This record gives sequence, C-alpha cells and structure tokens, in this order.
Amino acid sequence: MSGALDGKGAVVTGAGSGIGAAIAEAYAREGASLCLVDWSVQGSLDEVAGRCERAGNAVLVVGADVSNETDRGQHDSLKTKDMRDETDTQQPSGSSF
Repeated sequence: MSGALDGKGAVVTGAGSGIGAAIAEAYAREGASLCLVDWSVQGSLDEVAGRCERAGNAVLVVGADVSNETDRGQHDSLKTKDMRDETDTQQPSGSSF
C-alpha cells in the first residue's frame, strides 16, 4: 500500500498514549518509519510500537523525557540521523531522520 509518508521518517514524542499514540498510528498507516518516544517504554508504548510495526513500518522505541536536557543528550536517536543504523531491513531505502 502506498501512503503519503512512504520513504519519510518521523519522531513522535508522547507516543505511549493519547494524541501522540494517535499520531504515531496515523503516520504508520501512511507509510512513515517511526521513532517513538515516551518517558517509559513499558506497557502502552510497546503496544503502540507493535501496532505500527504490524502496519509494515520500521519502528525505533526510545524511553526518554524530552523535557529533560540530560535525557535528550543521552539519546543519539533523538538527533537527526539515518535510522537504518538502528532498525532492520524494513527501513525504506533513502529514508532518514
């Protein structure tokens, strides 16, 4: 299925619930590779990631509090980079964050 976001990547903060989860799932349906960020990777974020992966998308899950400078500095995946280093071959060719 071809989507409006095929070959694109998105970082979604607050992806474990509410609006963040809804955005992540909508982007997944449109073909985006995703970096899902929430303060806890346990529970709901894992469930959201699973639903996005089942849609056929590359998904990287990061536990971080993006309001905390120390957390942001410790996660290279929150910086602009090529997600193919972090994911498997599901990553569309030429996609990067």
